[in-house]
Amino acid sequence: MLKLKKIAVEPVWLDAGAIEPDAAAIPGFRIKVLPVTVAMILAARAAGSEAFRKATIGESENRQVETNIAFSRAIAHLGIVEWEGVVGEASEPAPLTLEALDAALDDWRVFDFVDKYYVAPALMREDEKNVSAPSPGGTGGAKTPAKGTASTARSRARTARTK
Repeated sequence: MLKLKKIAVEPVWLDAGAIEPDAAAIPGFRIKVLPVTVAMILAARAAGSEAFRKATIGESENRQVETNIAFSRAIAHLGIVEWEGVVGEASEPAPLTLEALDAALDDWRVFDFVDKYYVAPALMREDEKNVSAPSPGGTGGAKTPAKGTASTARSRARTARTK
């Protein structure tokens, strides 16, 4: 069943230190992100397809990895609108540019944070499962005996022969 719910339209802050304080987080790093839209997903699919095509032409062993990286980067490019806790080589705050974002995404900690807490939640729908709900009794229709009423074995099991 599809459950309709209002989608946020305002950007939100994702704070690495607050979400994952014990992981290899970057102190003070946070990003302001737009809600992921259908248009973003379609653009990311196109970027992933292009990366797959290039990897296939180049006979890359890591086509799937390159496709996934391109998909997540495309969502990040379209959705990250502001950041804090990022400095340049002279330790001054780095402005959010495409080049700076790509440089940050080359750091596995940043990529993992963006992928895990921005991209992946947009792709997963906890409330929507692609299976049927279990019946109220918990099984496919037949009643099961109450707890503690296990049936007894008719005879003892034979032991295996050894040579």
